[in-house]
Amino acid sequence: MATISHIAKSSGLSRTTVAEVLRNKPGYSEQTRAKVLKFAQQLNYRPNYLSKALAGGRSMTIGLLVSSIDTPNEVETMRAIETSARDEGWLTFLLGWEEDLDETLCSHVDGLVSRRVDGIVLYRTRPLPTNARKRLDNCGVPVVYLGWVPDDALHLVRDERNTAIHQLAEHLASLGHRRVAYVHSYFDTLYPDRRLRHFQHAMAANDIELEVSERWYLPRGIEHELASYQIASKASLTNGPTAILAHNDRSARGIMTALHERGVRVPHDIAVVGFGDSPQALAGRPGLTTIRQPNTELGQEVFKLLHQLIEQPELATRRKQVVIHCELIVRGSTSPDHVDETA
Repeated sequence: MATISHIAKSSGLSRTTVAEVLRNKPGYSEQTRAKVLKFAQQLNYRPNYLSKALAGGRSMTIGLLVSSIDTPNEVETMRAIETSARDEGWLTFLLGWEEDLDETLCSHVDGLVSRRVDGIVLYRTRPLPTNARKRLDNCGVPVVYLGWVPDDALHLVRDERNTAIHQLAEHLASLGHRRVAYVHSYFDTLYPDRRLRHFQHAMAANDIELEVSERWYLPRGIEHELASYQIASKASLTNGPTAILAHNDRSARGIMTALHERGVRVPHDIAVVGFGDSPQALAGRPGLTTIRQPNTELGQEVFKLLHQLIEQPELATRRKQVVIHCELIVRGSTSPDHVDETA
């Protein structure tokens, strides 16, 4: 592998000159820069970032610790982080673990730090245990939290969904809906503050009864689209809800398929709402009314914040919170006026 010394010997320039030109340090003529880059290309020179990191410089790598990549929305966010990093010349180490194996998370943190990453992103969908939090707080590199954010985290990026949820409730109320069923999961039961209570408060504020019952519960271990299809296939709709709020867009599509097979028209007989605005939202007809999560924007802001913390260490003790709002997207699954537009 070619080194700076090889380039210096071949070009007849000093090692210091070559090193500073490759770091894009000012003060050198265009002729000198062109000469250095010419020999660097001829010798197939590649920067040794690990050596630089060991010497106290940048490794140009970040660690991405992810507890879940189960949905298209999560994939989109992770892709945005990686793409943003790559566009700036950084590499990303992605490591995953099971939610209940938090010692594995601690081990991953240690492994990333030992490989001299310049920063870490933690994406998690459940509260962070004390031991893992302490390990991250004392790992020696900047950490940006995404997803389930500790309330006292210094550096975090999150979405704000309450506004869009209230807009959804107002939309349903304006269409005359007064009883809505929520197809929910164990996640809603364990952590109601993440979504369920937002729905309950918003519906109540608009005089809508939100049914959260066993018959609309998604069993664990079954894919959401299939489980929702099974629920909607056998649910009694007589004197039942006039709208169904699905756990996510996959769940909504399963519901709509079952209703179609039963001869129930969406939205004329019953309205359906998703969550996420994933590709499934436009995969069938009518188009799905849903709450759009700003997945790409979240990923971009995560890397932007982490990069800023790496480049400006003096910001390490200053709290920085980036909040991006979710958006209500109205389509034909709730509004008859939108059916032709999405057909």
